[in-house]
Amino acid sequence: MDNYHGILRAVYDDEKVLNRIVYRVALPWKRGKEMVNHLVIKGYLAKEQASAHRYVYTITDEGVKAMNTYEGIMQNLSA
Repeated sequence: MDNYHGILRAVYDDEKVLNRIVYRVALPWKRGKEMVNHLVIKGYLAKEQASAHRYVYTITDEGVKAMNTYEGIMQNLSA
């Protein structure tokens, strides 16, 4: 769950390139790519092709809600 949140947070903070997202949350490439694809399928991220081999990911409203819900749960657990 933390890894998914990390990816959503990276996108929300204007990290737009998959390489940066995967690097920022310190995931191996294949696993990170699978997680990002899962977030796209769930509707938390939108994927657009920027060039022949590069995609731009943007967080959707649903992704923002999911991220805020996660942060709220984590705050309640640590309180």
